[in-house]
Amino acid sequence: MMSIEFPGMTSGGVLDLEPVLILSVFGSVLTYGLLKNKVPSLNDVPLSSFHILSIPGFSQTLGNETPTCDLRARSTSFLDAAVDMISKAKDNFPVCPSVSAKPMDCAEVLRGGRNKSGVYTVWPKNRVAEDKPLDVYCDMDKDGGGWTVIQRRGDFQRSQDYFFKDWASYKKGFGDNEKDFWLGNDNIFALSNQRLYSIRFDLKAVDGEKRYALYDTFWIDDENNKYTLHIQDYSGDAGDSMIAAHNNHKFTTKDQDNDTNDGNCAQTFKGAWWYKSCHESNLNGLNLRGVHKSFADGVNWRAWRGYNESLDTTEMKIRPKSFKKVLIVEETPKDL
Repeated sequence: MMSIEFPGMTSGGVLDLEPVLILSVFGSVLTYGLLKNKVPSLNDVPLSSFHILSIPGFSQTLGNETPTCDLRARSTSFLDAAVDMISKAKDNFPVCPSVSAKPMDCAEVLRGGRNKSGVYTVWPKNRVAEDKPLDVYCDMDKDGGGWTVIQRRGDFQRSQDYFFKDWASYKKGFGDNEKDFWLGNDNIFALSNQRLYSIRFDLKAVDGEKRYALYDTFWIDDENNKYTLHIQDYSGDAGDSMIAAHNNHKFTTKDQDNDTNDGNCAQTFKGAWWYKSCHESNLNGLNLRGVHKSFADGVNWRAWRGYNESLDTTEMKIRPKSFKKVLIVEETPKDL
C-alpha cells in the first residue's frame, strides 16, 4: 500500500493543526474575495498575500521537522489569530475598481462590498440632487439586499398623526432614517430617475403576519409635475393596491390638493399620498395600529387587510431593475 505523508503530520502520527488551519483560513478568505468580485482571479492575488506560507512553524513542518513547542498551545494560539483574520476579511479586501467611490444608491453601496444594513451616504446623479450627498438607509438583507429605503412606519413612540404633514415637509423629508421617516419627494425623484427602478413594499400586520408587494417599474416626476407616480408590473402576496388607484396620479398633502376628488383626499384620510379619488393604499395615514372604527384613515393596504385595519410596520424601498442581472453577469468571478 502506498503511504502518503500529509504536511503537518509529525513523525509520531500526531497532526499539527497549524499548517492545516493556515491553508484553510487563507482559502476561506480568498474564496470570499472571489465570490464578492474583490479578487477577480487567483492571478490578481498579490504575491505578498502568500506570506503566511513562510511562517516559521509552517515551513518547519513542510521540512519534516518536528515542532518543539506544545502542539495544543500552538493550535489554540493560531485559532485565535484565525478568528481575527476572518472577522477582518471583508474589510481588508480591496473594493473592485469598477465600483464608484461615490455610490448613487444602495445597490452600488452593496457592490462596493458593504453588505450590512444601515445608514450610508450616496450621491444621486440627477439635476435636482446636483451630486450632493444624501444619507439613506440601505436594506442589505431582503431578497439579496441593495435596497434604498424611502419610507418606514412602525411603533417608534410617535404621535398617531406624525405623518400628517404639509407639502414642504414631504418635499424635503422628515424623521429618522433608522426609525420612521419619509425620505423626501425631491430625494425620491432624484434617486428614481437615475436609471430604471423597481419598488418593494414590505408590510407587517399587528398580529405579526408579513406580506410584500413588488412593482417592477417605479419612478416619480419632479415638483413641477406634482411628483406624479409611475408604477407597474405587480408581483407578491400582499395584493395590488397601487396601480389602479394611484398610477399616473399626483401627490396630495393636506395643504395642496392635486387629486381628482371634489374634496382633499389627504385631509379626509389623514395622510399624504398619490391619490386619485381617493385610495386603495394609504401608507402615510394615521398610525392606528390594528383594527379601527374610522374608515380608511389608518396605515391601510386594501388588498390585504382592508380599510379598517392599520398595519404595524411598512417599508418602501427601491432598487435598480437590473440588480439581479448585474449580480449574476457582472459580479460572478469567471474563474470559479
